[in-house]
Amino acid sequence: MAILNNQWHQHVIQKGTIQFTFLATGDVFKIMDQDHQVNLLHANPFDGMISNLYFREKLSVGYRVSKLLGVQSPSKFSMTTDGAIYEGTVFGVDYQIHLTIHDKGWFYQLHLRGGNPKSQYELMYGQDVGIAHPFGILSNEAYTSQYIDHQVFHHDGRTTLLSRQNQGNTHYLQLGSDAPIQAYCTDAMQFFGLDYKLHHIPKAYQEATLPSINYQYEFAYLTLQTNSFSIQPKMKPFTFYGYSHRENHLLLKQPFPTPTFPTSSWTTIHGQSIKPILNPVNPLAGKSLTQLEFLKVFPTLKQVETKDDTFLSGFLPDGSHVISQQKELLVERPHG
Repeated sequence: MAILNNQWHQHVIQKGTIQFTFLATGDVFKIMDQDHQVNLLHANPFDGMISNLYFREKLSVGYRVSKLLGVQSPSKFSMTTDGAIYEGTVFGVDYQIHLTIHDKGWFYQLHLRGGNPKSQYELMYGQDVGIAHPFGILSNEAYTSQYIDHQVFHHDGRTTLLSRQNQGNTHYLQLGSDAPIQAYCTDAMQFFGLDYKLHHIPKAYQEATLPSINYQYEFAYLTLQTNSFSIQPKMKPFTFYGYSHRENHLLLKQPFPTPTFPTSSWTTIHGQSIKPILNPVNPLAGKSLTQLEFLKVFPTLKQVETKDDTFLSGFLPDGSHVISQQKELLVERPHG
């Protein structure tokens, strides 16, 4: 229990109106802009944070992918006066990430070296979005997301995502990068997919590109995917940024100007690496039941729903709704 309590220990960095709260694992617990929470979900020491940087290598068949931030990554990390530095090695590639917080947002600057010069790599940056008062977010994250509008802008070879909270005080969050972006998504269902409920593997890991569809549903999750690249000596670092802006009744038709980023340098850190006590990456999932097995357990089922002779759902005489695993994997909104 002492180990768990230590992992819940929080470290706060404030720059102007922007406040980051970190867990002892290096995961960003929450991001605040005054009394608004910028992110949607709080991190925890088991799953880490849902926002992350993803590093992907193309193989002869498919891809292999790793998170680069937090407890579910190979990183060790060290706190700084204005953020954190994460570093590690994945797929034979050394990386160091500088998270810098400033008075209007933040940026991640990613340095890469080593690896196979013939290999092709990609980066993805995913950020959950709430941009509302935390009381409203924590009472219903899905409802909060329904009121967020997304705009997508393409300019100068760059793709910028701009989200506006239409409920309560107006709040914008802009996500962008200094790297060419080939694809994007705006909702977590596009990135994680329905089968994530079963095996906790995002479908985006093995798809060639993100769908590049502006989809507004119940889980705002902005994601940018870079063009493929090879790692060259002394290559320029990749930068992804988040820009937060609060101004009531503001209605934009163009993105905010791209912030400027001072270039960081690879530095020596004496970081720590904290691994999860439990392993939520490999969830325990029960076996599916056949229709006969369901009827044996629930012989009084009525209004039975099936598809291709597979039982999906039904009702008991008392009104209880019985849902199968197959049904849950067909719908975006969970039944439970």
